[in-house]
This record gives sequence, structure tokens and C-alpha cells, in this order.
Amino acid sequence: MQENIAKVIMAADTMSPDSIQARLDELQKKLIRKANSKQDYDAIADEIFTLREQKSQAEADTRSREEPRKRIDELQGFTGSQQSEIIEFDESPRPKAGPADHRLRRPLHRGIRVRACNRN
Repeated sequence: MQENIAKVIMAADTMSPDSIQARLDELQKKLIRKANSKQDYDAIADEIFTLREQKSQAEADTRSREEPRKRIDELQGFTGSQQSEIIEFDESPRPKAGPADHRLRRPLHRGIRVRACNRN
């Protein structure tokens, strides 16, 4: 189950900030070459701006996933530290319900009484 949780969290990371930064570095070098050779670089500049926005969003998404991941780790540590074996089991018979046990009378405030019947 722990592996499945980790897979789900990591699957949400479609494009990491590191991979976006690598693409940005590549495009910036290409932009400089195009600018130095006086070629049109508008498409590259547009892609750089788009990738910067995506990187910012990816970083925000990564930060927002860190909190649940920390909480999951904390809960897994807690459940792992709990005792998980039965050490005592009482097999003695329980008393059976009497014929009047299906009724419940409960006084409420100001003298109002409620009577509920459960006839299972």
C-alpha cells in the first residue's frame, strides 16, 4: 500500500522543475545564437516565457505535494509503531438481550420524554 501511495504522488509530477530548467537552458543558448546572427527569435522567446510560467507552477505544485507526503510519512511511522497482534481474546458468551431491551426512554430538557422502539 505504501508503494501505491508513493506512485500516485509521484505520478502527479508530470514535468519537474529540473526538466523544465534543462529545457530553458537549452532554449536560452539557442536564443543567444539567433540574436547574435540577427535571426528571428520570437518563437523561442515565447516558449521561454511559457516554460518559466510552467516552472513556477511546477515548483508550487511540488511544494503543495510535500505537505501531504510528509503527513503520509508521519502516519506510516505511527501505524508501523502500533502493536498489531492480538494478545487477548475473550470468548465467553455475552448476556442475551431481554424482551424489554428493544425500548429506549430518554428524558430531554424541560420534562419532554422520548420513547424509541427498535423491533429487530
